[in-house]
Amino acid sequence: ANYVAYTGRVSYVNGPVKAGLAFIHAKAKGGGYTDRATEWLASGSYNFGPVIVGLGYGRFSANDDGIADAMIKGATEVDPTDSIPGSNNLSLKRRTAWRINIGAPIGANDAVALDFQRVKENRVLANDDRRATAWGLSYTHNMSKRTNVYASYYKVNQDSDEIISNQLDGGAGTYYQNGFKVGVRHQF
Repeated sequence: ANYVAYTGRVSYVNGPVKAGLAFIHAKAKGGGYTDRATEWLASGSYNFGPVIVGLGYGRFSANDDGIADAMIKGATEVDPTDSIPGSNNLSLKRRTAWRINIGAPIGANDAVALDFQRVKENRVLANDDRRATAWGLSYTHNMSKRTNVYASYYKVNQDSDEIISNQLDGGAGTYYQNGFKVGVRHQF
């Protein structure tokens, strides 16, 4: 099936407050298909001065497995011959996710941040709910106005390796994921 998508996004920034809402609705076009899916994300943050707190909540729902896979992975990656229940997110019907993050400067050039996320999926073919939680810790040091170095660590705990690990490592993961990265960012 071919899909038509409608998207929208609004943002609000005023002083210490930032907020945003993003929305996408897709539906099948032609061929008698009735596939449709909707995804939206609301997020915001408030700068308290010594600490910045951010929140986010998102929801995805679909009435058909094929459109769910197309929206999550991108239509070019969908394999129509893949009919194994639960593989490649094909049985996903609904996903809700929320997150909270807290960031704080440490001195003039350094900052730390802590992030916590929770995801719940409802799958039709697998006929079960699946959950994952993740948290991360990061540190940033500004070397100049345009260059910084960073280090971060994350840990994911999930009750099925098809929730988050499919997105992290192509599905070859286990129920627990850990990661550490170090890098340099330069803005041109």
